[in-house]
Amino acid sequence: MTERIYYHDSYLTKFSAKIVNRQKENGSFGLIFDRSAFYPASGGQPHDQGSVNGISIVKVVGLHNGQILHLLKKDIKRVNVDCVINWAIRFDYMQQHSGQHVLSQAFLKVTGATTIGFHLSSDYSTIDLDIASVSDPDLEKVEHLANCIVYENRSVDMRIIEQEDILSLDLRKKTDRSGPIRVIEIKEFDLSPCGGTHVKNTAEIGGIFVKNIEKISRGVRIEFLCGQRIIESYRNDLSFLESIAGQLCISPEEAPKRIEIRIDEPK
Repeated sequence: MTERIYYHDSYLTKFSAKIVNRQKENGSFGLIFDRSAFYPASGGQPHDQGSVNGISIVKVVGLHNGQILHLLKKDIKRVNVDCVINWAIRFDYMQQHSGQHVLSQAFLKVTGATTIGFHLSSDYSTIDLDIASVSDPDLEKVEHLANCIVYENRSVDMRIIEQEDILSLDLRKKTDRSGPIRVIEIKEFDLSPCGGTHVKNTAEIGGIFVKNIEKISRGVRIEFLCGQRIIESYRNDLSFLESIAGQLCISPEEAPKRIEIRIDEPK
């Protein structure tokens, strides 16, 4: 079994390891280390990016036997390797994943809706809720509560809980895993089993914004942004608005009303 360093330290970006096994898969060279800080794709979160002895990671996969397979474009003949994690991507995923825990608990407290799905990618994140719809007033309350938790700079801690103690905890979501369970605790707000990477305190999430709500077969899908992604989204939206306003020779503030008038004129 590979020792998962990220379980206890999501901020480690450089580490050394020993290759204990090799295998080739789909044209890539697979290496298994005795220890790894690379997060393998699972639980809705993508795998980490980075390099091993300067060779870029193609994919990181968690195997059923508890080992982590690191796929590279080139093989490495040495036994001992030096690994580097892409921190910008790692921290972005940490912001989004910790933000998801806050947002899911906020929806549960305000609307009673349970999160039944989570997806995190390089450009968007979503949670699926078991609720028919979310009203505008409720959404405003959810965002307000979630961002209050962010601004309060609450601690985000990792705990390993023994199986016999799980039932005594007020977990937001249940787990059917056996053996010791890794739990992420947002102080006095959320307690949830999770194997992902997280920030140390909620202030590092940097803000939570719901961008879109979509009706799906089993409820609603919430698309959200955290941290730097909010700023990037704002810049893109502002750029689009300024482009439209420039073509109409008006200020961005006037654009919505002018477009409405243009649409109504043919009618």
